[in-house]
Amino acid sequence: MNSKLLYIIAGAAAAASLALLPREAKPAPSAVAEPRKGGFVVAAGRVEPYGEEVRLGAELDGKLDRVLVEEGDAVRTGQVVAVLRNADFAARVATARAALAERQAYLERLSNGAREEEKLEAEALLREAEALLQNARAERERRRSLLGRGAVSRSEYDLADRDFATAQARVDASRQGGGGGGG
Repeated sequence: MNSKLLYIIAGAAAAASLALLPREAKPAPSAVAEPRKGGFVVAAGRVEPYGEEVRLGAELDGKLDRVLVEEGDAVRTGQVVAVLRNADFAARVATARAALAERQAYLERLSNGAREEEKLEAEALLREAEALLQNARAERERRRSLLGRGAVSRSEYDLADRDFATAQARVDASRQGGGGGGG
């Protein structure tokens, strides 16, 4: 019987010790924030198009003068994003404007009636234009040959071709203006 009593006392001691153990406290209720519906997310990062590569190009050669947008700015098709500086092109434009002004003055003189000195001057201008045409033709042929060998770029050949066409137009204009009688 002693052993039975021993078991009962041990069981009661175990039950009492379990009852005295600290219980886990229930978590205190907390306020739950309601999600707000917003149209955007604020985050630092970099956005790049997925699977799309955008190429920028310029119609002329030159050095970068100004960049008009910052990295990350939204741009649209056709928007100017940078300005190039091309002194060679600017010089050609100035030369073309000067030639235009010269031709307009020449046309005005012809419409007012040409004197003998003006006719001689027109003939001299025609001879000059023909010499420039001959030079432009030779330069174009030289560039064509170099282009075939890969020694010059296509744009360099195109410039020589354009100079030839300009010289041809000057000769034609001089002939039509009476500066040489078709000679």
